[in-house]
Amino acid sequence: MNKAVQKQLAKLGAKEQKRLDAPAKEPGFSAKLIEKVPPGLKTTLDTAFAKAFEVVFTKGTPIIDKSYDKEAVAFRFDVSNYAVDRKTTKKTLRAVDKNANRTGLLSHGLSVASGAGLGVLGIGLPDIPIFLGLLLRGLYETAQSYGFCCDTPAERVYLLRLIRTALTDGEARARSTAALDISLCGGASLEEEIRLTAAALSDAMLVSKFLQGIPIVGITGGISNHIVYRQVLQLAKLKYKQRYLYTKL
Repeated sequence: MNKAVQKQLAKLGAKEQKRLDAPAKEPGFSAKLIEKVPPGLKTTLDTAFAKAFEVVFTKGTPIIDKSYDKEAVAFRFDVSNYAVDRKTTKKTLRAVDKNANRTGLLSHGLSVASGAGLGVLGIGLPDIPIFLGLLLRGLYETAQSYGFCCDTPAERVYLLRLIRTALTDGEARARSTAALDISLCGGASLEEEIRLTAAALSDAMLVSKFLQGIPIVGITGGISNHIVYRQVLQLAKLKYKQRYLYTKL
C-alpha cells in the first residue's frame, strides 16, 4: 500500500473528523430578524431550488459542460493521473490537487456578483437558477478534476448529498456524512434527493434571500451565495479527492 496515498488519506480523514466534531454554529441572524421572514418564503424557496435542479438535470447539463473548457480539465487530469500511476509520490499527487484548485474560481466570482448585484436592486429569487447553475458548474469541474463524471443517476445523487452534507450542522452532520458514499447512492430516488437538497439550500439561505429582496440592504443577503458556494466546494474537493485516493490503494 502506497505510503504517500495513506498519508494524504489520513490528513483528509483528520479534516473530516474535525468538521464532525465542530460544535453547531450559532444562527447568523438575530431571532427578531428571522421572525420577520414571511411564512410562505420557505415554501417558495423550496420550490424554486427544486425546479432549478430539475431543469439543470434534464436540460441544462450540456449547457454547463459548454460553460467551461471540459476537454482542458479532462486533459490536465489525464496528464497528472498518468504521472501518479507511473510513480505515486507526494509531488505527483500534489499536481492533481493543483489542477482541482484551479476549478470553480470563475463560478465563485460570478456567484457573488449575481447575488450582490441583484440584491442591490431588491431582487432575491431570480438569481436562484443562476446561482445553482454556477454551483453545479463548480461541482462538475471539481469532480472531473479528480476523474469523476456527474452524468449518471448515482453520481447525481452523490452530488446532491454532498451539497446537503456541506450545509448540515449539529447532530444531522454525522448522519449526512455517513450517507455520502457512492455505493449507497445507486438505488436512491433522484426526485426525493432533489426535494431534500432544495429544502437544505432554502434553509441555509432563507433569511439572506429575504434580505436580498430589500433594495440596497439586499447586497448583504446576496453575500450568502458566496458563503454557501465556498462551503459546498470545500467539502467537494475533500470528498472527491478521498474517492480518487481510494482508487490508488
